[in-house]
Amino acid sequence: MTTLPPSAPSAAPVRDSLLWSLSLPLLLGVLLLDLLTPASLAVGTLLCASVAFAALGASRQLTLTLTGLCVGANVLAGALNADRDGLDATTLANRAVSILAVLLVGFLSLRAREARARAARIEEDARQLERERALRALAEAMGGPLGQAEFVDRAAHALRTLTGADHVEIGAVERAYLRAPTPWPVPHRAGWTPGCRWTC
Repeated sequence: MTTLPPSAPSAAPVRDSLLWSLSLPLLLGVLLLDLLTPASLAVGTLLCASVAFAALGASRQLTLTLTGLCVGANVLAGALNADRDGLDATTLANRAVSILAVLLVGFLSLRAREARARAARIEEDARQLERERALRALAEAMGGPLGQAEFVDRAAHALRTLTGADHVEIGAVERAYLRAPTPWPVPHRAGWTPGCRWTC
């Protein structure tokens, strides 16, 4: 008989508010640094770090918004630097590389978020399938005409295997009084604590 697998703890996505509090100051800092440095330096590439933070969250909109803001910051810094230092082929190439790098990181962040969501769905589907198999096995084990003693024995064994408990107690209600439960298997040590209880 199949034992239900324990649910594996999954890493929760970071809150959007926390990601905004990390990404926006970084974006503004890189933008200021870009404006204060010569146009020939590809400082705008550092804006990729702000977009990379979005991969830690669960919101697709956050990634798109940060990508758009970083591209806009790149364009703004490029225009202001060109007005101050002039424009040449090297400056244009550096700015194009910075913008393409931001777009690439944004795309990869979206793909990483989608892959994480898909893996979580597959894991949940697998657990659901395992639960259904275990319940089906329990129903098969309890099928057929059974006497009370055999029913109790099979039920205890099936529940112990299904839940993964060390011990099972099954009690019966008789005229509103709970009779002494029948442990399975029989405890062999003092201070034994049942792992599962089922009243019928």
